[in-house]
Amino acid sequence: MTRRTLRATTMIEVLVSTIVVGLIMGGLLAVVSSIYSAETFAVTMPSVQSDARQMALTVAAGIRNATICTSSDQATGPCIWPGGAIESPTGAQLTVYHRQTDGTLANVKYYISSDGTNTFCTDTKTGHSGSSTTVTQRSYTDAGISFTYYQSTSSAYHTNGLSQFASFPTSATSGQLIAIGITARITRGSNVNGQYTTLVRLRNSPQQTYPQ
Repeated sequence: MTRRTLRATTMIEVLVSTIVVGLIMGGLLAVVSSIYSAETFAVTMPSVQSDARQMALTVAAGIRNATICTSSDQATGPCIWPGGAIESPTGAQLTVYHRQTDGTLANVKYYISSDGTNTFCTDTKTGHSGSSTTVTQRSYTDAGISFTYYQSTSSAYHTNGLSQFASFPTSATSGQLIAIGITARITRGSNVNGQYTTLVRLRNSPQQTYPQ
């Protein structure tokens, strides 16, 4: 075997060894990356799920304790839908009426900010429309929330039968609202998503009898 042949064989072996080592290192890197991602998910997911749950329960408490707006409330406070406990609901935001300790009514609005941070916000509005004051509380970022609205399938408020509104409740039909579904979502990073869904009955609605 000539010197040139020996040199050629050695170069081939080095090339093959380099490829094999590269494949092994690539595999190890993929394993380490997968382990890191799994650990990050395991650490982050409980807090994300807890935040989504807390966000939904915050809204649920406001819905459960919502107060009927009366004509006198409308004259002195910020409510515009007398006879109901909510106003101007959509699939992405909700305003409920809340009786304060001084006896006046306040509007409490739950929604997600549109400033790019997707922050869960609560606006509390007090006073008449001509001299109202709004205080905004911002909490969870990268959040989402959606609402569904239900009325009773019979004239009995406490029936288990629920029928979803074809659209959203209006000022004329808000008194027929008896339950609201809430879905809260939180996102962290690119692959950690928490979601919590609950159905809440209003204690003080409907004031009106379900239409026969």
